[in-house]
Amino acid sequence: MKNLLIALVMGFVVSGQVNAEDCKACALATHIAALVSKELPYPASEKTTMYGVEAEENTVIFKVRYNVTLEELKEMLKQNGLPLGIAKLSIKTAVHNLCQASGPKAFIELGGRYVYEYYFSDDTYFMNATLESCSSSS
Repeated sequence: MKNLLIALVMGFVVSGQVNAEDCKACALATHIAALVSKELPYPASEKTTMYGVEAEENTVIFKVRYNVTLEELKEMLKQNGLPLGIAKLSIKTAVHNLCQASGPKAFIELGGRYVYEYYFSDDTYFMNATLESCSSSS
């Protein structure tokens, strides 16, 4: 079960579930959220924790918390000579890279969407990244 959670957290859905002819994006979104929610909170990285997931129609919404405040993140980036925008770009790039896996790509092609909502340790909203197309121009 832990391997399945890790795969789902990274956006990989078991291909057989996604490719079933009778599968609808809404039902699959609900299924994904139910599976992932059983294992939360999940340390997605050293600095982030996935703490919530829900399904709304064809969308799986993952809630991710930075284990720092906005000010702490800015300071870490500043020490490396990087602007805050680089953190946002990194998140958007990582989410779009889910399209490299067949499961997420098939879910998106069925009309599904992934939304990753990012918050800081003090519950301040940071940003969201939405994946609704796997075309190279999205």
